[in-house]
Amino acid sequence: MGSVFLFGGMSADFAELSAAFVEAAGADRARIAILVDRSAVGDKHLPRFLAAWNRFRPRIESVMPDPGGQTLGSAALRTLAMCTGIFVCGGDTRIYHQLYGTGSGRQAILERIACGVPYAGSSAGALIAPEAALVWGDRVTRKDHTLYLGGAEGPCDAELDVEPGLALVPAAILEAHFTAQGGFPRLLAALTKSDMRYGLGVDDGVCLEVLDRVTLRVHGHGRLYLLERANDESATVRALGPEASMRLVTDDQPPSRPTHAPP
Repeated sequence: MGSVFLFGGMSADFAELSAAFVEAAGADRARIAILVDRSAVGDKHLPRFLAAWNRFRPRIESVMPDPGGQTLGSAALRTLAMCTGIFVCGGDTRIYHQLYGTGSGRQAILERIACGVPYAGSSAGALIAPEAALVWGDRVTRKDHTLYLGGAEGPCDAELDVEPGLALVPAAILEAHFTAQGGFPRLLAALTKSDMRYGLGVDDGVCLEVLDRVTLRVHGHGRLYLLERANDESATVRALGPEASMRLVTDDQPPSRPTHAPP
């Protein structure tokens, strides 16, 4: 399985943070598929990636639905089948989940990852990556009372919608733009609703690298906030800074304590 790189958002230091992904994809020999939603951004994303990755000069190609539709055509699927790196952009997470978290798009992505192709996602692209995907909603309620409105999908004043994700991070659900958009209440509510063990709160300016599916490594200048659900609606919280790493606990993996880079 290829490595996974999840970004809380497209920060000013994106070129530096994403270098490891481009290198994993083949550096100057890389052929990177940029997965977008045509109605939102389309090819407008490409100049930003070309500028960020100028020193590598990989081949970059867009993958998007056919005009007038929300399904991937044969040309898009061929581009995915030939790529050495996959980058899923941000936007409306519902649309990205429909395109790349279900159906032929999901199958094509998972086939490439199984062949060792690295996956990267920013915002919506990160949200659909774990086992559970927080695809919409910003309203946190308890006993019919609204407690909070906010998070990565706000303002939409809608109930949380949790769907199956790509399962690139097992037993987990993720919130992007975590500190900047006040995502803690939304992630905690989604953690309970999804019945996952872990909630991953990824700051802007952070790249969360996932190795061998369960080893987390933090890069950048912000933090990863790791929520671990208890048997009730409570959770423990760990804040992992730059270059910290730890291994998640799954049915077939033992636990580990967080480690930190030496000063």
